[in-house]
Amino acid sequence: MTDLAGTIHIDETSQRRGKLPRGTFAFYPPGTPQSSDLSSGRYIQIWQNRETYTRLSVPEEGTPLTPRFGLRDPLVSQIVLTIARDTQRRDLDFTLADALSTALAVQVVRLCRGIIRANGLSHERLQRVYDHIEARLDGRLTLTDLAAIAGLSIYHFSHSFKQTVGVGPHRYLTQRRLERAKELLQRTSQPLALIARQVGFVDESHLISLFRRDIGITPGRFRARAVAS
Repeated sequence: MTDLAGTIHIDETSQRRGKLPRGTFAFYPPGTPQSSDLSSGRYIQIWQNRETYTRLSVPEEGTPLTPRFGLRDPLVSQIVLTIARDTQRRDLDFTLADALSTALAVQVVRLCRGIIRANGLSHERLQRVYDHIEARLDGRLTLTDLAAIAGLSIYHFSHSFKQTVGVGPHRYLTQRRLERAKELLQRTSQPLALIARQVGFVDESHLISLFRRDIGITPGRFRARAVAS
């Protein structure tokens, strides 16, 4: 977010002294001991689980992941800023947070080592995922859960799902929750807060925000039109 300068120590055996200009980033692979003495400034630091990278299962040959400095990538910057913003929200969407963390790891691997192409999901795998989503729309669903149902790594599942369905898993999940909310608004007189919980949204305001964004009107107006018709 601002220029940084100082010394970064890695593995207690080497150090790097220099400057990280604004808009660049440094990457430390899982398990890399490091410490730093940076000048005052603003920056975002993200810690990810080792499993986030292990689950990618990228078999393509290439150099191993090693500490990198001064990298610049618009997509990484966008993902990091989104993570930083969304983790401060009271109604944090855990599915989105998990998807963003995976997307960040995928892009870092793409920059540092290369990736393989993913094929679409088979009908059987896709149906298992669909059934799992429909049965658990009112609960917390993560990419880890859905990938396990499909029997694939998170990376392969995410790309294969989008290739097959046309949208990513998080987008599809949001669409299905909104469709279920529309059904409840049309068929019942339940309050919005209850409907929000039944379709897996954090609260009423979360439902209203996404409903207005994707449907174009508020849930209340949608219900009023359904009753009038």
